[in-house]
Order: sequence, then structure tokens, then C-alpha cells
Amino acid sequence: MRHPTAVVVSCLKKWFVGSDYEAVHVATKVPAEIHGPVVRVDNAPPHRETPVTDRTRIMLQVYGADDQECVDLLAACLDGLEMAYRADVAVMAWETDTEPYIFPDPDRPGVLRWQAAGTLWTALS
Repeated sequence: MRHPTAVVVSCLKKWFVGSDYEAVHVATKVPAEIHGPVVRVDNAPPHRETPVTDRTRIMLQVYGADDQECVDLLAACLDGLEMAYRADVAVMAWETDTEPYIFPDPDRPGVLRWQAAGTLWTALS
């Protein structure tokens, strides 16, 4: 079983291939120096929903140059997760429950950060 954040990072990287976002840094950690937009994937603890599935709350944080860039990139992320079942057989479903909103980073006051979230259902094997 792969960790849900690893599944999301992989799916988003595949979704961005051939798009304007192909060069975007997608990871579970934000680099010390931000050069260009960054997508950070975070999660709450997975919950065993059935003997063969996990349900995990996923938070997507986007760091960008301006509000529009952040909102557009988050929209692309959410679109990609809606189709994630095509990119990874472990993905059973995605449901967005929190649309993009501004989410200031107290450790990086000079950088814009927006967040969106949803629930990811994954197969355990």
C-alpha cells in the first residue's frame, strides 16, 4: 500500500504532463527557496473505511506569484484529482469539499498561499 499523499503527488504530476503546469513542483514538502509555483500535498490520518479501502482527507496548498495563479493551479489540481482513478489503479474516488481559499503562511509572509481540500478513497491492494 502506498501512502495517500504519494498517490496524489503521482497523479498530479501525470495530470500536468503536456499542460502549462508540467514544470510545477509537486511534493509533500515546500522547498526552502520557492522559484515558481509549488503544490504541497498534505493529509489527515487515513481512516480504514472497509477492510479493503482507506478514506483520507487531503489538503492541497499552492504557493504562487498572485491570487489568480494560485486559484487557477488549484482548479487544475482539483480537476486532476477528479480524474485520478485513470492515473492510478489504487484511486477509487475523489470528492472536493473545500474550494480554493486564501491560506496565509506565517513562516513565509512574502509569499501567497491558497488551499483547497477533499477526500480521497484508495484501495489497499
